Parts: sequence; C-alpha cells; structure tokens
Amino acid sequence: VDYRTDLYSLGAVFYFLLTSKLPFQGSDSMEVLHAILAKQPTPPNQIRPSIPWALGHMILKLLEKDAEDRYQSAFGIQADLQKIQMLFDSSDPSLLMFPLAVHDIGPKLNWRNNLYGRSEEVDILIKAAEDVLRTRDPSLILVNGPAGIGKSAIIRAICDRLKESHA
Repeated sequence: VDYRTDLYSLGAVFYFLLTSKLPFQGSDSMEVLHAILAKQPTPPNQIRPSIPWALGHMILKLLEKDAEDRYQSAFGIQADLQKIQMLFDSSDPSLLMFPLAVHDIGPKLNWRNNLYGRSEEVDILIKAAEDVLRTRDPSLILVNGPAGIGKSAIIRAICDRLKESHA
C-alpha cells in the first residue's frame, strides 16, 4: 500500500459523484472484491453520456488495477482537470479528447515489473501450471537460481497470466 491507494480512492469518489453508482458492485463483499481485482469498471461516459471523454478516462486511469498505470501525483490530476475545465466550454467537443497524465510526475522513479528475455522459462512454467489445472494431479514445481536473478518476477508474471486466462 502506498500513496497511490489514495488516488484510487479519489477515482472511486469521482466515479460515484458523476454516475451515482459505485465502480464495482456485487451481492456480497467477496463478489465486490473479485470485481475490484479482476474486472474493469464501466466507463463513466457510458453510464452518463454527458460526461466528457477526458473526464471519464481520467477517472478510469485513477481506478487502474496496477498502481504504476494510475496517476502518480495530484499535480497530474490537477493539470488534467484544469485542461478539461478550460476546454469544456469550447465549441469543439473533440478538443476534450487529449492524452492524459502528460504533466504527471511522481515523487520517485518507479520501475515496471516487466520481464525481458524470459519468455521460454515463463512458457514452460505456465504449461506446467495449466497441466495441473487441467488434470487436477498435484505437482511441485521448484524455481531455483542465485539471488537477484528474477525468480520472484517470473513467478509474479506466471500468476498474472494465469489470473488473466482464468478470470
């Protein structure tokens, strides 16, 4: 948990204020939690077409699952809100479709959790995991190597791909 959790919460508040709906709904807390983790919210401008494109997509950016894909600072949000306000009264509504977060600079350098040059290893482990899921036969897979080589990153990548394919 870091400061970008607050920006996610701000996105949920904006979403509710503009649509009168929560971004994720369900019949119980587990269903809501699943939606938060695995589903994308309906774009606000699909619920209320009067919401400008940029504002709707700004809210979706605040609600991104991966913190690195959200706004990194309140300054970026403020810059986009000011631009939306400036362009809102324009006679050309297409001006409200502009790249978001251009002025968004976070307080620290964030490294992406991308893997490079490990697709063969990831594919082998994905196939093994899918075999276990398909056959329901228990299996043990060990990943070893020296510290700092990227074992944890490979496991995270496999978990992410399995979550996407089985959501």
